[in-house]
Amino acid sequence: ALFDSPWVPVFTLLIFGFSWVLGVITLVGMLVLLVLAYADEKFTYRHYTVAQSASQKAAQFAHASVGNTEIVHALGMKDAMIRLWGAVSAAAQDALKRATDRGTFISGATKAARIFVQLAMLGMGAYLVIAENLPPGIMIVSTIIVSRAISPLESVISGWRTFVEARNAYARVDE
Repeated sequence: ALFDSPWVPVFTLLIFGFSWVLGVITLVGMLVLLVLAYADEKFTYRHYTVAQSASQKAAQFAHASVGNTEIVHALGMKDAMIRLWGAVSAAAQDALKRATDRGTFISGATKAARIFVQLAMLGMGAYLVIAENLPPGIMIVSTIIVSRAISPLESVISGWRTFVEARNAYARVDE
């Protein structure tokens, strides 16, 4: 996505060179993808942060419990410690499930939006070939070019979870 991003304006201008209508469809498609990226940040960031924090607490609890194995066994607290770790671990898994469900929904909506943009380009291209006598190759080429133009946005949205996790890790290290 990083290396494809500088080509987005070039591809968009190329599509505008074919037809302003196809260019507008491209811009609207990009706008929809940007809105989905914002929604992904808004609706999943907090949940991933909570899930990571809860997961760390569960790992710290397990590490502390293993470090004190002799004391836990001597006091007969093994079952209680397992129940406590299970509760902390379940909270982490629930938070991660909520975050993943939202992220998966937005990722699916992103793929659907991409397909819709490509179909709109193909349909409008066919209309322009028939109504305005554009060359038939414009219909296919514009569909291919729009997929290259919106590919970086789609990649960023699908890889957003990794970015959020890296940002959270940096914040923890900085703290």
